[in-house]
Amino acid sequence: MKYLFFALIILFSSFSFAEYKLVNVNFVNDAEFNRFLDMDFDLSNAIIKENTAITLILNDDEFNFIKDKFNFEIIQDNYEQFLSSKYSEINKNYEQFQSGKYFKSGSYAGNFTVEEIYANFDSITKKYPNLVSKFEIGKSIEKRSIYAYCFGPSSCMGSMSYPQVLINGVHHAREPISATINIYTAWKLIELLENNDAEILYLLQNRNIVFVPIINPDGYEINYKNSPNGGGLWRKNSRVINGKVTGVDINRNYGPQDFWDYDKKNAERQTSFETYPGNAPFSEPETQAMKNLASTSNFKTIFNYHTYGNMLVYPYNHKNLECPDSNFYRDFSFYISKNTPFTFGTAANILNYVAQGGADDFHFQNSGALSFTIEIGDDFDGFYTRVDSIIPYCEQNFQFIKQLIWSAGSNVVIKDVDYLYENGIKELFVEIQNIGFDLSDETMLEISSANPLILIDQNKIQIPSLAKGESYNFRTKLIDSQYIENGSTLQIYTNLLENNIPKKDSFQIQYHQPVYKKIEFDQTLSNFKFDENWWAYFDTTIEEHIISSNVDEKYLDSSYSIIELPAQLFDSDHISFEFDIKYAIEMKFDFLELQIYNFETAIWENLRSSRMNRGIGLPNSTQLLNRYGFQGYMPMWINQVVALDKYKNDSIKLRYVLMSDKGSTFWGAKLKNFKFRIYSDVQNVEAEYDSNFANTSYIKKGDVFTAFAGDFLNSYKIDLYNYLGMKIFTLDNNIVETNNLQVGIYYLIINNNNQIFRQRLMIVE
Repeated sequence: MKYLFFALIILFSSFSFAEYKLVNVNFVNDAEFNRFLDMDFDLSNAIIKENTAITLILNDDEFNFIKDKFNFEIIQDNYEQFLSSKYSEINKNYEQFQSGKYFKSGSYAGNFTVEEIYANFDSITKKYPNLVSKFEIGKSIEKRSIYAYCFGPSSCMGSMSYPQVLINGVHHAREPISATINIYTAWKLIELLENNDAEILYLLQNRNIVFVPIINPDGYEINYKNSPNGGGLWRKNSRVINGKVTGVDINRNYGPQDFWDYDKKNAERQTSFETYPGNAPFSEPETQAMKNLASTSNFKTIFNYHTYGNMLVYPYNHKNLECPDSNFYRDFSFYISKNTPFTFGTAANILNYVAQGGADDFHFQNSGALSFTIEIGDDFDGFYTRVDSIIPYCEQNFQFIKQLIWSAGSNVVIKDVDYLYENGIKELFVEIQNIGFDLSDETMLEISSANPLILIDQNKIQIPSLAKGESYNFRTKLIDSQYIENGSTLQIYTNLLENNIPKKDSFQIQYHQPVYKKIEFDQTLSNFKFDENWWAYFDTTIEEHIISSNVDEKYLDSSYSIIELPAQLFDSDHISFEFDIKYAIEMKFDFLELQIYNFETAIWENLRSSRMNRGIGLPNSTQLLNRYGFQGYMPMWINQVVALDKYKNDSIKLRYVLMSDKGSTFWGAKLKNFKFRIYSDVQNVEAEYDSNFANTSYIKKGDVFTAFAGDFLNSYKIDLYNYLGMKIFTLDNNIVETNNLQVGIYYLIINNNNQIFRQRLMIVE
């Protein structure tokens, strides 16, 4: 009878599920705006215009609560119905797709029902019972089982013998791809295991990888039953409060107490609001299950999957303060997000709000784990990912997850490979770091070039043991045996052997002899054109001049602020512009663009570098669709390079434009180290060095040349270099035989007890 009564409550209550509206709320002053924020609505995917307006999803109770208190306009009256119709149309011709040997899409708009989620994992468990173990870690409000699946050596669950990793999904019911990524990853591990992939074999033998694919099955089931083609907006679990299915936000229900109720206002929260945190930390069986799992585990790295926004969010999030391990979080985030649109930081850094009672803060406080909320998908996808985007997101995140698994132990990675040319010497500069928890063993790095004409002097490097977060840098010379076009792109392959497991990567460099033309500036910026918002200062910590986008602590709202660099004129086949930047710029609405003036069209064109994001084109946003710029939070200096070959032989005019709407602003952009890389033909390349040499001596091929006639051979050393800066030979005397030399430019460098004399030689037909 007890269970029948409970079932009747749920059945009766199902007719009371909230409807949702998409609402734009307008504010007349700062006080009204702040009063709205204090009500603690779900702002994770809202469009926030500070002090002006917020566009957000409200359930009917939330809407009724605010409709007599604020000015508003309803954009979609029944937003869930609107989305359900939209996704039904998008998916009406949907066919099941497959990726790899095992992964097949589910029946829930490409994602999976609760039954399908567990059926996939159960198939893996049955197929590999010695590798995968299944545990019920708790039950939901409606008594659905919550399962964890542990991949790893025997007695995997609860073992402390190996570094442990946690991957989970569906804290929030309307985020189905967060479960799909769990399924894809599990099958991908199995497929690579069967293919004898050395890296995956090692990780499965030396890590415990725990999946909890669905933490909130009740809420998930509500959305599936209401909108089987996608679009359901139920967020919470199915907690019944006062005879109505009202729910608790699972990701606001974690402890400890002072994290769950940091602002001491939880007792005042409205139970019907989407962010209702429950009446106590861990009041819900779903969070109790996760707490119990954590208490019998020692998780080192964790991904809590959510949608959407392409963000890596890390602690602290219950208050506006970074956690003590923030440098480690930044290093890991920086590495895995390179060449992706992901931004990273705390919620306050990148979203401008805080959220109490989240899983990340709990796990960090509980075990010191590297714990992320990872928001998948862009704004165009929303909560329900387009079917044709599911596989690309899964593939991208599998690469993230591999690094997460590695980092539970030691994880030595190559952060960057760069090319240096100084004093005629070509070198690779390699930066290596341990972004894992444990002290690494000695590792071996092998480097090779895609071009067989280019040799790497030290192509095997022994890397010493590195502690957590420790870096190791080295240089190695490059030697070319034949002519290679100046400025050509060269592919460098790396193979880092950690525990004898190959970790392969590749990098591109521009090869040969760039002439670096640096743009100098001081605090007056006298050679720049700029408005009153920009200024320069000298940073004594790094002893460099910095250009800032704003004089005050924050850039201005409603601005179109420009700084134009001094115009440059080049006659080269290959030109690149590079600079260093760090920034904090409002996401979705504000943008820092790099632009170049096209003299033929008389238009400032948009340029793109690796860390720029694509503009999303929201109404009233300064970001235009399909243009690129900087947004979000990047507190570390990063180097950016933009190829300008298209603009060769033109006068090059570059500018930065910071565009902001009326709303939130941050500390803006900091810029330094502006320079052009110029890759000219032989004559122009060497022009920079002409002043270091005596006048050119011309000699016909086959003739002999007497270098620096005089009685000095006993005390002088004479070396002959070619025009690429490579030493050809050391002379036995002061006579240069030209029979075996090609036509071209050479340099004689004479060293007398470190006193250098130079002479330029041109061999002609």
